[in-house]
Amino acid sequence: MLKRTRLFLFLAATLLSLSVFSQEGTPLITNFSFGETSIDNESWAMAQDNEGQMLFANRRGIVSFDGIKWNTILTPSAPLSLFFDNNSNQIFVGCKNNIGLLIKGVDGVYQYASLVVDKRNVGNIESIAELNGDIYFYSSNYITRFNLSTKKIKQWPAQAGEPFTGFFINKADVYVNVSQLGLHKLRENLKVPVKGGDQFFDETILFYLDYSKSQVLIGTNADSLYLFNGSKFHPYQFESSGYIKESILAGGINVDQNSFVLSTITGGCLVIDKATKKTIYTLNYQTGLPDDEIYSMGIDRNNGLWLLHEYGMSRIDLKLPIRNVNHYPGLEGNLTSIIDVDTIIYVSTSEGVYYLTEVQNYEEIEVLVKVSKVSNNKEEESKLEQKKKSFFPFKKEKEESIQVKEEKKEKIWNKIFKKRKKKYIEEEEEEPVETVEEIPEIKKEEPIEENSKKPKKIIKTVSKYEHKKVYALQSISHKYNKVVGIEGKAKQLLQYNDMLLVAANTGLYQISDFKATQIIADKYINFIYESKVNL
Repeated sequence: MLKRTRLFLFLAATLLSLSVFSQEGTPLITNFSFGETSIDNESWAMAQDNEGQMLFANRRGIVSFDGIKWNTILTPSAPLSLFFDNNSNQIFVGCKNNIGLLIKGVDGVYQYASLVVDKRNVGNIESIAELNGDIYFYSSNYITRFNLSTKKIKQWPAQAGEPFTGFFINKADVYVNVSQLGLHKLRENLKVPVKGGDQFFDETILFYLDYSKSQVLIGTNADSLYLFNGSKFHPYQFESSGYIKESILAGGINVDQNSFVLSTITGGCLVIDKATKKTIYTLNYQTGLPDDEIYSMGIDRNNGLWLLHEYGMSRIDLKLPIRNVNHYPGLEGNLTSIIDVDTIIYVSTSEGVYYLTEVQNYEEIEVLVKVSKVSNNKEEESKLEQKKKSFFPFKKEKEESIQVKEEKKEKIWNKIFKKRKKKYIEEEEEEPVETVEEIPEIKKEEPIEENSKKPKKIIKTVSKYEHKKVYALQSISHKYNKVVGIEGKAKQLLQYNDMLLVAANTGLYQISDFKATQIIADKYINFIYESKVNL
C-alpha cells in the first residue's frame, strides 16, 4: 500500500467496461452480403427509391431490399445501371440492349417495364442521367433520350469506327466524347465539336459529378480529373493524385456540397474535401473494406455511402461521430481497456500496453499488405467457367449474360494491364517468396520481337505479402507502438494526477514517457480504484 496518497488499490475479479474516445480514424463501416443464396454477391449499380427501398443491379437481375426481405426483379437482359429520378420519383434501368423503368404493383412489388419498341437497338447502357424532363441512356453505340411528358424516344447513333467514349451533363448541355475525334456538344440533330475537346480524343470519360453550380468534375481513364465550366477545362490538382494514379481511377460521386468520393480498382476509395482538396478518409482493405476493387457507388437518403464490391456491399456512415482506430497496425492481443491521456490513446491488451502515434514516414511502418496468390492459368479458367454457369438464371440468356460481364470488365482490365506492364517487370526483381512458372498469352496489341517464333518462358515471382509504399502511406496515418517494460496481460488503465497506472497479471506499473516502471511486483492486480479520501 502506498502511504499518504489518495489512491486505493482494490483487488477484485471485476470486468472492465470500455470507453470510446473521439479520435482520428475511419468512419463506421458495415459490410453486407445478400441474404439469399440464390442471389450473387456481385452487383454493378445501386439506387434507392423515395420510400427508402434499396435496389441493386445484380448479375441475376435487379435485387430489392425493404429492410426485411430480398426480392429479385426479372429483366429481359442483364441490368447494368440504375437511376432514381427525383422529379418523377421513378427508377430507370439500363440493361444490355434494353432500357426501362420499374413500376410498383398493387402488391408493392416492383416489375420491369421496357421502354424499347420495335426491337430498337440501344446498346449496353453504362450510365443514366436526367436533364429538363428528359432521361438520357448512354452506351458506346447510342445515346437514347426518353421524354417523361411525351414518352417519345430520340437517338443519336455513333458512327462506324467512332464509338462514344463517355458523356456528361453541364448546366443545360449534354456532351459526348467520340473516339479519335474528342468532345462534342449534343444538339437536336447533330454533334458539335467543343473547343479544347480534342485533348480527350484517345481517352474515355469514366464519370462526372456536379462540383459547383457552374462546374462539373470529370474523370478519365488516364487517371486524370478536370473541372469544366462550359467553355474551358482545368486540370484538377488534389492531395492524393499519386494514390489515385497508383490505384487506377474507376468512378466518382458527390457525398454532399462539400465533399466527393473517388473509387479505384486496386485501392478502395477516397473521400475528398472540395475546399481544401485534401483527403478526409481513405477507405480500403487496410481500413476495413472486404475488397479494394470498387464496382460502383451510391449515396442513400441519410448520406450513407454505399460501395459495391466482389463480396457484396459496404455502407459507410460519414456523418456518425464515431471513428474506428482498431485498424491501425501494431496492436496485438485482445482488447481489455482504453484511455485517452493528453490526446494520446493508450490501449491495454492481453499482450501488454500500446499507444497510438502518427506515422511520419514509410520506414516507420514498412507495412505488409495482403495480396492474392497467383494460381495456375488452367485453375483460374476453370473457376471462371464455374462462375459463368451461374451468371444469370434464364437458360436462353446465359451466354449473353456472360458476355455482359466480360464486356463490363473488359475496359477496366485492359486498363490495368496497360498500366501494370512496366511494374510487372519491376516486381519480378523482388526477393522471391513463392514462384509460379507461367507462359503468358500473347495478345495482338503487344509488341513481339521479330525473331521470336514463340513466347519466352517467364518465371513470375509472386509474394504472398508485398510492400506497397503508396498504398501504405495513404492508408495508414497512425500506428500502435508497444510500451516497453510491461510483461504479461494488462487488465486496466487508470490516470491518476500525472501518472498512468496499469493493472496487470504480473503486477502494478506506472507509465512515463512511453516506458513502464514496476511499482508492485509478482502480484495479480485485478482492479485499480481511486479512493475519495486520504489514507
